[in-house]
Amino acid sequence: MARKSKKQKARPKRNRGPVKRKYAHFEVEERRRTIPLILALANKILETIGFVDFINASVEWDDEQCKVTPGHLAKAVILATFFDIRAPLSLIKGRFIGIDTEFFFGEGITAKDLNDYAVGRTLDKIAEANPDRLFSTICLSTYAIYKIAFKRLHSDTTSLSFYGEYDPEISEEEAEEVLQIVRGYNKDHRPECKQVVVGKVVNEHGMPLVSLSMDGNTSDVEWNQKALELVGQLYADQLAEGIYVADAKLMTINLFRTLMNPDYLIRFVSRCPANFGGKLEEKTVAEAYADGEAWVELGTFGSGKKACSYKGKAYTKAVDNREVQLIVLCSSEGESRFQTKKEKARQALEQDIANTNKKVFVCEADAQEEWKRFCKSHKKSLYLYDVTFVETTQEKRPRGNPGKNPKAPQIINQWSLQIQVSGEDPTAMAKFRHAEECFVLITNVSPEEFDMREVLGIYKNQMVVEIDFRLLKEPCVASVIYLKTPERIQSLAMLLHVSLLVRAMIQYKLRKGIKEYPADKLPRVGRDGRKIQQNITTRFLIEEFRHQGFIENEAGTYQLIFINQFRRLQMTTFLEFLGMTVEELIEY
Repeated sequence: MARKSKKQKARPKRNRGPVKRKYAHFEVEERRRTIPLILALANKILETIGFVDFINASVEWDDEQCKVTPGHLAKAVILATFFDIRAPLSLIKGRFIGIDTEFFFGEGITAKDLNDYAVGRTLDKIAEANPDRLFSTICLSTYAIYKIAFKRLHSDTTSLSFYGEYDPEISEEEAEEVLQIVRGYNKDHRPECKQVVVGKVVNEHGMPLVSLSMDGNTSDVEWNQKALELVGQLYADQLAEGIYVADAKLMTINLFRTLMNPDYLIRFVSRCPANFGGKLEEKTVAEAYADGEAWVELGTFGSGKKACSYKGKAYTKAVDNREVQLIVLCSSEGESRFQTKKEKARQALEQDIANTNKKVFVCEADAQEEWKRFCKSHKKSLYLYDVTFVETTQEKRPRGNPGKNPKAPQIINQWSLQIQVSGEDPTAMAKFRHAEECFVLITNVSPEEFDMREVLGIYKNQMVVEIDFRLLKEPCVASVIYLKTPERIQSLAMLLHVSLLVRAMIQYKLRKGIKEYPADKLPRVGRDGRKIQQNITTRFLIEEFRHQGFIENEAGTYQLIFINQFRRLQMTTFLEFLGMTVEELIEY
């Protein structure tokens, strides 16, 4: 018997009209203005070197048409790099919401006034005033104001990659004066991107002296020529007593003659390239292994896993009729590097042998041609190998029933190679080992002035310019760049270089302050109360200052707010290292 279904009740229709809801009333309290401590510190450096006044005096602008001066807009771009991630130009104004913009940029200036249109026009004005020349002048002024001396100059290049098309409609005559954003050797391993090449010269403290934004296909040799000319013009007196340090691209015969000019000798330290002076590097390394004299132990450089010990031999030789010192250096990590590359070479050889042995040829002549190809491909092999030519014969009978008059079977001859490794080539292996274990430094500095260890230390300090490049490419400095013209890119690059100059200035003063502070009275103000390190960086300071700043009180004045007593001690100690006081940072 079928069960009777219950009659379902009809659901009430839902009201699809607007639903009125009641909300509790609340009051919006206006946020008090703040001055982040790290921005106040960067602003103080820029004020000391007179950055705003210098930009305003260097570019053409109309005081009546501009609400914010070009110098203050340029400063806004620089200060924006001290946030965690640098904002695109269209979003810079958002970075300063809630911050006392009048303190940084003048009375009546709000965050809305720091818009991308105003910043873009400022970049155009800076481009017309020659950004590279402006930066050189700023560096000269900084070194003079802070009385910074240096003994070494470190030079190198890097590439800044860009997405998008940059093809300004200009004449051939104008193209020679405009920064060319083109493809070239990309040090970021992004060959698909267009780029500009950035060349920098910094001192031993990592503070820049020269920064140039150049065409994307500029070579390191071209850069070194420009760098020597600029440094000679701007820092002639200091260069006469200092040492110019660069990588192997410095060593071309023309640049070598420039450095060794008896009328204006430039002391240098560089790595000797393989193709310089008739294979001078290879010959000197071979001599070091053959002369039978003992290597001089130079000790360890670096710390932790990156620590490496060196031993060396020094020779004085004539290059282009000019005497230089050649230092052959053998590193402890060279053996492991040699073993790794040796194994990779064997694996590559065995893989090619396996592929070649699988091939089958219809005649001996083809097999001989394949053997010639193999030998040519591996003529510089570290290993010895031999070959056996194998002939095989095969009968091929026709298909089906042979019948009364069967066809004779077809005889097919085939040839193949049987290649096998028979051992190591002792000459090639020794030469390869020496090349991997050793490198050669070339310098015109006399051994009486600097011994081998000191010359090696000078060269290894080349990392200071590489650190500067890494900072340039950090998200907080050079994140995605939304610019449409090469001129604006060149101007923005100049402002980014100024940002790095400010960072380097802060780091220099910090380290100098810590060094001069009595060691027995040095408070433990490192991270989490640990001991402060001598090699403290600006990055550390930015991270520690991140949540510290001044806040406006009801009376309209500012006071520095600390999270706890440790932060109070930490901040006041850091300011003492910098030679500043809290009052100096926020004085109008």
